Amino acid sequence: EIEVFENQRRSVFPPFDWSKNAISRPNFSDLSFKVAFTFDKLSDTTPPPGFVWSGDWILDKNYTQTDESGWSYGFKFETILSNYYAKKSCTLPFNTHARRRKWVRKAIRASVDKEKSILKAIDSQSSPPSAPVIQEYSAPDNPNSWRVAAIESGSKQILGLCEERISTHSTVVIPWTQVSSPAVITSSILSVQVHIHRFLKVEHSRGGKFEPSTMEVFVTNCPAAELASLFVERKWCASMRRSMRNLLEFGTSSVLDV
Repeated sequence: EIEVFENQRRSVFPPFDWSKNAISRPNFSDLSFKVAFTFDKLSDTTPPPGFVWSGDWILDKNYTQTDESGWSYGFKFETILSNYYAKKSCTLPFNTHARRRKWVRKAIRASVDKEKSILKAIDSQSSPPSAPVIQEYSAPDNPNSWRVAAIESGSKQILGLCEERISTHSTVVIPWTQVSSPAVITSSILSVQVHIHRFLKVEHSRGGKFEPSTMEVFVTNCPAAELASLFVERKWCASMRRSMRNLLEFGTSSVLDV
């Protein structure tokens, strides 16, 4: 079950009605205001990765005392939150400047059919088995000759030709700084966004250039949640190593790793 709190503040101008802008707080947040949601209305929300909605958003009038519309009130938002923790609530708007209410919606894991459709979509975007084989050859004055030759032979590979792969005999090595946080699509499918430097051939030239690009890589037939946690842990460890190195070299951990 997903829960979202809607926050509103009373306007300071006549007729002193309730504004949808919470001003000092996010318009939609979690219970403690620590997580701010960026959507403007509940209809814009999407379920967590790997889940689908089951039903509509409904007001929860039972988590605390509320008025008929689900609102609880306070002089300020901190008052409403402290009242909640003290197991009490104000249900009248008089002499109050803030109010909030709780919405809930059920989400269930994507079905097996949904997972199969995702796998089918991934397979349809994969390179065909007959894709041209990259033959390595680099002229002394052009280390990217093998990339140019691959493109001219009809190869549509992106990862296989990116700057992060130094030769056809090596694997693609992407630093953790170029890996975004993973998203669990289903229990066995993980989506990872990676930032690479894509090779593009320059027309009427034997050369080419690299340009920043973002790719979405799908890992299938895996324990997606556990693998996602491992990704997050490795990214954190890599960040700590950079900070320690900067601290030893420059005396501060705030120096950017370039």
